[in-house]
Amino acid sequence: MNGFRPRSDGISPVRWVIHPFNPFQKFVDSIFVKISKMMKNRLIIPLLFLLALPLWACAPDKLPSSGKAKIYVEEEGIYRLTNSALREVGLDLKGVDPATVQLTHRGQEVPIWIVEADDPAIEFYGTANESSYSRANVYWLTIGQAGTATVRDLAEPEATAAFPSSFETTLHREEDSLYWSKAPQGTDRWYWQSLIAPTPATFTFALHHLADDDGILRVALLGGTSDPAEPDHHILIHLNDHLVADAAWDGQETHLVEAATSHLIEGENILVLEAPGDTGAKAEVALLDWYEIGYQRGFVAEDDQLQFEGQAGAYRIVGFSQPDVGIFDITGPTDAVRLSGYAVEPEGNAYAISFSDETAGQRRYLAVGPRAIKEPTRIARPPAPPKLGGPGGDHANLRASDNQADYIVVTHPDFRESLEPLVEWRESGGLEVKVVTIEQVYDEFSYGLADPTAIRDFLRYAHQRWAKPTPRYVLLVGDASYDYRDNLQASNKNLLPTYLVQTHFVGETASDNWFVDFDGDSLPEMAIGRLPVSSAAEAKIVVDKIVDYERDPTPGEWRRRVLFVADDDQPAFEATSDDLIESSLPPDYQATRVYLSAFADPGESTARIIAEFNQGAAIVNYVGHAALNVWAKEAVFSSTDIAALRNGSKLPFVVTMTCLDGYFHHPQANCLAEELLLAEGKGALAAFAPTSELLPDEQDALVKALFEALFASDAPTLGEAVMRAKRNLPDSGRGYEDLIETYTLLGDPALRLAQP
Repeated sequence: MNGFRPRSDGISPVRWVIHPFNPFQKFVDSIFVKISKMMKNRLIIPLLFLLALPLWACAPDKLPSSGKAKIYVEEEGIYRLTNSALREVGLDLKGVDPATVQLTHRGQEVPIWIVEADDPAIEFYGTANESSYSRANVYWLTIGQAGTATVRDLAEPEATAAFPSSFETTLHREEDSLYWSKAPQGTDRWYWQSLIAPTPATFTFALHHLADDDGILRVALLGGTSDPAEPDHHILIHLNDHLVADAAWDGQETHLVEAATSHLIEGENILVLEAPGDTGAKAEVALLDWYEIGYQRGFVAEDDQLQFEGQAGAYRIVGFSQPDVGIFDITGPTDAVRLSGYAVEPEGNAYAISFSDETAGQRRYLAVGPRAIKEPTRIARPPAPPKLGGPGGDHANLRASDNQADYIVVTHPDFRESLEPLVEWRESGGLEVKVVTIEQVYDEFSYGLADPTAIRDFLRYAHQRWAKPTPRYVLLVGDASYDYRDNLQASNKNLLPTYLVQTHFVGETASDNWFVDFDGDSLPEMAIGRLPVSSAAEAKIVVDKIVDYERDPTPGEWRRRVLFVADDDQPAFEATSDDLIESSLPPDYQATRVYLSAFADPGESTARIIAEFNQGAAIVNYVGHAALNVWAKEAVFSSTDIAALRNGSKLPFVVTMTCLDGYFHHPQANCLAEELLLAEGKGALAAFAPTSELLPDEQDALVKALFEALFASDAPTLGEAVMRAKRNLPDSGRGYEDLIETYTLLGDPALRLAQP
């Protein structure tokens, strides 16, 4: 980390800090110098050239490498990219002009320093990703693009310099273990632990190199319950057996506790949060978001590094493992400056550094020893464009104006091969198909960062800027999860994200509709659907069901049957079902009713639902209460009943007028609509179901509009019918925003129901 040669003005554009010297290359070059001196002897030139050619062939490659790499980091710190690591992804720094190496983040250049000679290595200051969508931050390394970096000269402190003994810092502790969708809009939805009265919760944290025992404790809380008692939350906060705060507040609101304390100790500290249960509330639950300690700390490196803030002046830091320490001014994360000219001296079994910086203003410094240099989480080349989808399927630039498609597939890369039969089938039907991976979308619309807003930006761009005709359909392929950062390490991963919108009844929930709402009125501009698959095998199952259904639909009366199931918890459910049959079902279709009120035993109604399902139906409609994977409080039909289905290729379009059975973004369980779609050789062809809780009269308006669209004379696709239904709601959908956003088509939007 040494070898810097800044200019005398103190600010130096430093690219290659140690000049590479290759004695073998020098010897080879000398051979050609001699050849040039013998040009007059034409006979000897061929002989000398032949003698020198093997030497030239063995010499290191003189041609500069070119290309890009994506650098993934998850923590703040100084990172080193070794040439050996870059060679594994097809890049090579040897022989490259350092002035043609550039690093960017979110499109903005980031300073780098190339610090080795024989085996070049790049160092840079990387930051953690603060986004709720991913742990990984993404930096782009480009060979063949001009870049800059700076080094600022420091002065060694004068012999009489007075060094501060401590600085103010903050220890922040936060874990994301609990998801709370109903947290107030604009606040964090992830929490550390439930505090249930009257059980206390204990946490420990370590403080090292404590300058004194004074500090500031901050604790961020949220009320998880609400009760008529006021206040209905009470928390006592103890630090090292001393009561330091007594907090009370009301309702499901955030609450920040801040208290001064003089009870900090070197080493392990114990924090206890106690809800004594004395508010009079029937139930009292609070959620801990985070806590932090502000305190004074000594200038001692820990784990070979130290970060601190300070004004212009002299500083001395002890505790480094080696004398080769790097000091960086990281006041501006994208304008980091390497500092040069500090003093190093041994101190016991370690080393101390000292420097003086007269730069004005509050500065943020990071001093790093060799053992604290970090390696990226991952280095990767940008993916090659997929080869699916005809002439346009291998287009590398999604912003190219000559792109055109009727049908856009955005998929997780693992499922591309499984999608080929569906792509070929859609193309055979006259649709221009373009298949892109989610990584391509990220690379071109969010600088490689995982972010669902990139999907809408891409689709809006395609809708507005691609060649006509405008894309009509969007198919998302891959399961989603509200656990974007994989906090729970659950089975259902966020392979292709959905967008989480705020709703009235359940708070935050999934909306694929949001991706195709380009003007903010909630109404879709394109027909969109999703195959919520978690593996290539699941993708194949669903693709086979779709293609087989359309290519060779099973003949029979089942294609004119519509199965109506109604809950008996409220009389309105049966009335709604009857009204839908009378007002929206064409006369050439047959309605089959399974109403729970007709059965004394819920088991009998389950058996009848399964039996009617197995006979086959064009559409299955359910009206009533539901949860994630069950219909009705008696669980008359659930995910476990799918094992008893034998409907084979007689696959229905399942439409539910209920709550949450389309909640496809749960990280630990599949919703009922998903399970029906993913069932191999049976189940459903597609499903239209909500990810939220909704009002029955709103659902009635939407499903009536859907039936009207499905049975229109032009026989629209499922996606077109859904789009028409949402756009044809009363008052142009105003007041129906939750309904429009959260009703989701799980299936192919270009699919058409088999005609009777």
